[in-house]
Amino acid sequence: MIEHPALDATYAALADPVRRAILVALRDGEARITDLAAPFPMTFAGVSRHVGVLEKAGLVTREKRGREHWLHLTPGALDDAREWMVEQAEFWAPRLDALTTRLQRKAQQPMSEAPRITITRRLPATPAEVYAEWLDPEGLREWMCPHPARPTDVAVDPVEGGSFRFDISDGPATMVVTGRYLALEPGQLIKFTWSCDTWADPAVESVVTISLIAHGDDCDMTLTHERLPAGQIPNHRSGWTAIAEQLGAWLTERADTAGRYRWSAAGAGSPGSSPS
Repeated sequence: MIEHPALDATYAALADPVRRAILVALRDGEARITDLAAPFPMTFAGVSRHVGVLEKAGLVTREKRGREHWLHLTPGALDDAREWMVEQAEFWAPRLDALTTRLQRKAQQPMSEAPRITITRRLPATPAEVYAEWLDPEGLREWMCPHPARPTDVAVDPVEGGSFRFDISDGPATMVVTGRYLALEPGQLIKFTWSCDTWADPAVESVVTISLIAHGDDCDMTLTHERLPAGQIPNHRSGWTAIAEQLGAWLTERADTAGRYRWSAAGAGSPGSSPS
């Protein structure tokens, strides 16, 4: 640490409002201590102690004329203090400007540059079928939450601008997830906001985008979650990974059930299926 006793004394003297007021009064020229003391709601002795601090710091000079004590500002007494302030301003101003610019750019950065979660899965269904699952309340109850958590109630209004709500139970814990549909392109894309009442700020709206691309008879689904609160990223990454797996299992189960039904129906109606 660099020691500068004179500078310390100057700033200590300037730290008191009474002493600053005395210096301001002396800007117009010298004055008697008795006249300087008159405006202050304290004893003359109290003002004299403040004057003594200013003298010790070298900010004022006392002159005795007969029985009267006169004060005037000491020329150049504040030069060191002013020079120190200028040096600090020259050092910090460009750095603070650079910090301000960086923070502004960070606040304005496009979503593509912000932290995000991306999950990709190939699902045993067509894009149209996967799209329908994301908007079907019955299907959502089966696979939407990472098990063992389950939605106890699902409400969806699957139109652009429409809302959804999932009431979720996870053992003794409960939570509510809400959102709005921002874009719906059948068989291709679903985009919606995502907020949770257990977040530090439940009003925060993150954004989820579901992109669907055909791959033969299957569908490549890419889920992107953006604008999440920083502390929520790990939980949601593991959660969406589990949900994608559960959706795949659900679609496989439905496809197997539909296949068995078609085989049974065909067998029952085929020639020669009855005993002779």
